[in-house]
Amino acid sequence: MLSVDWMRALAEAIAVHFPHFKHEPYFEDCFAQQVEERHAAEALDITQTVLRVRPELLQETLHDATVMAEALDGVWTHLDRIVQSAEARPHRLQPGDHLFVEPAHLDECDVGIRGLEVDTDGADAERA
Repeated sequence: MLSVDWMRALAEAIAVHFPHFKHEPYFEDCFAQQVEERHAAEALDITQTVLRVRPELLQETLHDATVMAEALDGVWTHLDRIVQSAEARPHRLQPGDHLFVEPAHLDECDVGIRGLEVDTDGADAERA
């Protein structure tokens, strides 16, 4: 399932630099409780039910699915930029360091990440 593969790949990729990351409660719960699998099954069931009753919504549904797929692709693009930026640094991030990446193509899409900041020690989590 794509969402499970995505979550595992994200956790594994970040764990290269922060080994404890993939063991954070959020990821542990998602994998142990099969949260993504349940969400996917529920989403498919609801979509099928709605489209059976309202088949005229098919084109709008497909359009929205495309927008979501493009947004997820953007997430991976920005995460890749973070990794490339981290690899280019002369030293690894240390607790308290921040890495901020701002996409260069903000005006090219309606949906997307406006910026992503990595808080390496969780000290700023309370402000979020």
